[in-house]
Amino acid sequence: MVTFTIPEELRHCCHAHPKELYDVLLKQSAAALRDIITTKTKGGVTGFTSVLHTWGRQLQHHPHVHCIVPALAWHPEKNQLIRPNDDGFLVHYRPLAERFRGLIRQALQSEHSEIFQNLSPAAKRSLSTQKTWNVQLQHVGRGKTALRYLAKYVKRSAIGPKRIIGYDKRGNIRLYWTSSDTGKSAVLTLKPHEFIRRWLLHVLPKGFARVRHYGFLSPAAVRTRQVVRLYLGADPDPQPLLPEPQAHLCHCCQGELTFLREIAPIRLLRAPPRRTPTAAR
Repeated sequence: MVTFTIPEELRHCCHAHPKELYDVLLKQSAAALRDIITTKTKGGVTGFTSVLHTWGRQLQHHPHVHCIVPALAWHPEKNQLIRPNDDGFLVHYRPLAERFRGLIRQALQSEHSEIFQNLSPAAKRSLSTQKTWNVQLQHVGRGKTALRYLAKYVKRSAIGPKRIIGYDKRGNIRLYWTSSDTGKSAVLTLKPHEFIRRWLLHVLPKGFARVRHYGFLSPAAVRTRQVVRLYLGADPDPQPLLPEPQAHLCHCCQGELTFLREIAPIRLLRAPPRRTPTAAR
């Protein structure tokens, strides 16, 4: 699992322009990952799934992207799979972080020049080579652990109901949170307005796709994905298991209802509009 995080100096810009900056964050993190893997494997391609997260453990604004990347690449010209080195990684974090920073800066300058010009001096310095960006690479075994971890956040907001303890005598909201440094759980107390403010920080723009698939895991790369699965000795893509349709039951006798026909809606005839007499000239 690869995690791309932007510096703290740019988070205010993401909050001010979420539609533009979140899209740049997803696209350029994917482009950086593709470029470094292609360069390292001398023409190989990979596939991965990216998920945008905007919150930290205390509901603070913390935009970052998680990518689940298979530990292999496919070389289309040589028709062979490229596996990681002895350390178990296809790429390393330093060149990946530098490429990610450069692509973000390039995208802001070319595609969103007005936003780039209005950046604070500290934000512009964070885009220079003087700032080291944070890209984390982590082994997740066969991938099921990472999928379970991300699946909890795909269809859920920044906080689950189990984390809310209640409120104290002053009306402050009490939440469970776990420190990423120590791994210990603690209680966070927030005033109602501060809790609402932090909650609203993570409302995405309407229609924004926070889960995206790239490379041979994209919907358009079915043929390449099937070839990769064939070389891995795996079966073709499994068909999704759809839930069985539930029968409609009567709320009185609990008997199964049978569809007979659809009744057309009744259209009421309206009277013609009344004409008001006009004054004689």
